[in-house]
Formats: sequence, C-alpha cells, structure tokens
Amino acid sequence: MIITDRTYALYIGADNVTHALRSDTLSTLAEVMAWEGIDGYSVDCLSGMWRGQAEESVRVTVSTDEGRARRMANSLASRLNQDSVGIVDIGPAMQFIGATIRLPEFATS
Repeated sequence: MIITDRTYALYIGADNVTHALRSDTLSTLAEVMAWEGIDGYSVDCLSGMWRGQAEESVRVTVSTDEGRARRMANSLASRLNQDSVGIVDIGPAMQFIGATIRLPEFATS
C-alpha cells in the first residue's frame, strides 16, 4: 500500500477590515472539515501579519492528501472571504497511537 497522506498546516487570517477573526471562523472550519470527511485536526489561535498589518489568525494542522488540503484551503478562502489561505506541507502523515477507538454499543431487541 502506498501512503500518500502528508500533514499540512493551513493558515486562515482575520477579516480584512477589522483584523479580527470572524465570529464564524471556527464553525465554518468545522463544516469544511466534516464535508471533507476529516475526523481529527488541531486548531491554534495565533497572531500573524498580512500586508504589513498585524491580525488574528488560525492555524489548522491536518493529515490528508494534497488535493484535499488544497480543496479545503480554497473552500475556506471563499467562505470566509479571504484573499488567500496559506498552506504548508509540514511532514509525514500524523499517526494516532494509543487506545483503540470504541464505537457506541446499541441496544438490541
């Protein structure tokens, strides 16, 4: 099996007028991730710069294939009215180590 997934960081900036994150940034992010079938990702709130202006930013770290990462960046840029969303390939795919995932038990009749 060939593993093509890598880990990507997506950088989402603030509203271009207020330089603050939009109130719907995290909910929009969650919708895009769910639409793309992403089960796990990390979100960090940061300070960034865009065109010489300090602003609030969000970094999303996710393991997926390059095409999906680019689709997510394009979707986030469009839905959040961004000039662009930054994307960086930061290394091999994340691995989940530890307890196995337990599915809910359903009552049977």
